[in-house]
Amino acid sequence: VGVGLGFLRQGGLAFANLAQRRLIVSLEVPSRDAAYPWFLQWIAMESNRQAAKGGAPSLRLWSNALSVETSYKKHLNGSADVLFSVVPGVGTHLFRYRGAWMQLKRERQTQMMPGPVDGRPFETLSITTLARDKHLFPVLLEEARQLYAEAEQGAMVVHTAMG
Repeated sequence: VGVGLGFLRQGGLAFANLAQRRLIVSLEVPSRDAAYPWFLQWIAMESNRQAAKGGAPSLRLWSNALSVETSYKKHLNGSADVLFSVVPGVGTHLFRYRGAWMQLKRERQTQMMPGPVDGRPFETLSITTLARDKHLFPVLLEEARQLYAEAEQGAMVVHTAMG
């Protein structure tokens, strides 16, 4: 009896492992990738839009760990615009995008040194969903890119010489 139960247990674990490898897909976005700030801005804007409209949003976010990202833009006349964006903090978050459940895991690497340019620690966003919904990854990233491009349109880029 013990041998049979052990065999069933091993078979169940092997089946669960196989199912996880075949049925679940993850997309990893490191903080040094251009899509990283695009995605964080997109999820912040979609979450705010969800709260403001009250209608049926394209994204529904469930999160208990939030973080704030502040953007500051000073004008030539001395005035300034400050925008606070609430984004998912370090941890695991669930969201529903176009009918598909997705898990967002934001991880911060504490062993690595901060980035040489911006001084921020290295982070990774991992977006996980069912394999049948993996076609939504490029759609999601394209929406994020378009939102970022719209926000940057008309903005002046200033390069500072270093070295």
